[in-house]
Amino acid sequence: MKVFIYTLTLFSYSLLQGQNPFQVPKEEIGKTGVYTVEQPGVPKHADYEEIYRHNHGRKLKLAPGGKFYQLQFEKAKFKLVVPETYSKDNPPGFLYLGFGDSMDRKIDDIVEYCKPLLKQRNLIAIIIDHKLRDPGDPAFQNNLLEIKYEHAMLIRRTIDIVLERYTIDSERILGYAGMLKADDFSIASITCPHIFKFNVLYSLFPPFYDNMPSPDNKKMFPSFGAQDQEITTLKEARKNRFLFFNINLPLTVKGDKKSLAFLKKFIKENKFSNSEVFTIEKKAVVPRNGFPEIFLCVDKIDPKPFNAKTYLEQAQNFEKKNNFPKAFENYKIAAKYGFKEAVTKYEEMNKELQDSSTSMMKLHLAKNYPEAHAIAQTILKKFGPTSNAQAANLYKTYSRDKKIILEIKAASFLAKAEAALKQSPVPVDKIKAACEKVIQTVPGTVTAEKAKAILEKIK
Repeated sequence: MKVFIYTLTLFSYSLLQGQNPFQVPKEEIGKTGVYTVEQPGVPKHADYEEIYRHNHGRKLKLAPGGKFYQLQFEKAKFKLVVPETYSKDNPPGFLYLGFGDSMDRKIDDIVEYCKPLLKQRNLIAIIIDHKLRDPGDPAFQNNLLEIKYEHAMLIRRTIDIVLERYTIDSERILGYAGMLKADDFSIASITCPHIFKFNVLYSLFPPFYDNMPSPDNKKMFPSFGAQDQEITTLKEARKNRFLFFNINLPLTVKGDKKSLAFLKKFIKENKFSNSEVFTIEKKAVVPRNGFPEIFLCVDKIDPKPFNAKTYLEQAQNFEKKNNFPKAFENYKIAAKYGFKEAVTKYEEMNKELQDSSTSMMKLHLAKNYPEAHAIAQTILKKFGPTSNAQAANLYKTYSRDKKIILEIKAASFLAKAEAALKQSPVPVDKIKAACEKVIQTVPGTVTAEKAKAILEKIK
């Protein structure tokens, strides 16, 4: 019955997706936010086949029709986390974040924790979206190797799921296994060193090759699989970046300390020249859910770290130097990446900009060109020439209109006469002459009407 239901599901999936169940829907190309991709298995691919070949020479099982490989124990289901700041013009990096709903961590908690940090580092993340099997489950015990190699293929599949939908920086493909499924991740990263070049593994050491001894000199179980000289000697993979992180707790268990010593010795003996053990100090025993460690580790392996916080720092420095256009520009970018200080400051400055722009346009429509011109000047000076198209266009239009230029000059002349009203004694004759000259020079304008109003005051 189960076989029938699974076959029916595959058939239905093929009908929905046409002849290619792995065809990417148009709406998922460049899509941002958090969403799930589920597929009936993995397509034919040399890397997936190479991973499974190490499972003691066993062959992947083709789905009915022979177009792809169906998985026996795990779903090909993935959750993507794509910042709304995604742009193919500024390709983000890729971060594999492990399995969701495992032990004491939940996939939704991981997503919420990571979202702002992914945005600030310009990274797309992907998580394999299902619960890990209970080690006490007989199905898990009886099919342990099969499950591990299916996991390893899904880990490799994550990068293709992302590449099919996004433009990413190929130099920033980062893998974070944390403490969970580090052995499965090591299978994928060692078998495909051309893909996973920058990796984080928890310090409980995973098997890197077949029959590798444990820290206690016992055979590692499960072994890596079929013997293979390239894998056994780690020729390619040891050139890559492996960061093994260790959480240093007051009550660190004896086994962890022995494993850590073994790990350091292994790195040295096998010439992992670009690798290190990174110790994270903690003052109390806490659940090892990997949350605080994720980006501490990721920042250490990222070959081209992108840190949006520099925009906030630049904005603050420009503001101190009264370079407001540059400050505004950098606050805007920093706000886009979610920094609270930048969001507050940008909203404050942007409100001032929008209020000024509204006042400017009201004055323009009322044909009060001199005051509209003055506000446009202030906007461009404080917020920069690209901050407000209306101000830039209005300023440009006014500068080409001889009548408006004449009125602006007349308004400036009139402003001096108006200021003279505060003198004691008031120079009535001079003010009167100035107002009459303005009325004569720009008749029928808002400025001429102001001149008439001043004359009424000094009668």
